[in-house]
Amino acid sequence: MNRFAFPITLETQQNGWILVSYPDVPEALTEGETKQEALEEAQDCLICALGGYIAKGWPIPVPSAAESDAIAELPEDVTLKLSLYTQMLQRNISPAMLAKRVGRTEAWVGQLLDLDELASPTQLGEAINALSEAARRQSSELKVKAEGLSRSA
Repeated sequence: MNRFAFPITLETQQNGWILVSYPDVPEALTEGETKQEALEEAQDCLICALGGYIAKGWPIPVPSAAESDAIAELPEDVTLKLSLYTQMLQRNISPAMLAKRVGRTEAWVGQLLDLDELASPTQLGEAINALSEAARRQSSELKVKAEGLSRSA
């Protein structure tokens, strides 16, 4: 399953319209006059809500198991951006820190994380590789410190 494939709940309203909600992303609500229209709106609604999570610095929710076939799979570029953002949060790396590591501006990193902006796979790969390299360096530094502590004990 795609790491960012979110289950959808469909509910017929009193007026006959179909309400789309996401159990894991309560901020994402949309509707359509028909089921097809509601599902067409669903992906954009989810992307907008997850963009709000990024803007607020919130972690991206982990999708729960789908109880039906109704899921919203996000486009590959959005999935890559969410992966980059999630890795940044996990490693406590700010946009400014990442920008410095890749020799770019903080605005460039901000554009990479903006779910409404286009970013090339090359740019996203550059940023993800910089995070991976930083993680390797941190791991090596921790190993050296641990070895030093064990020798002094």
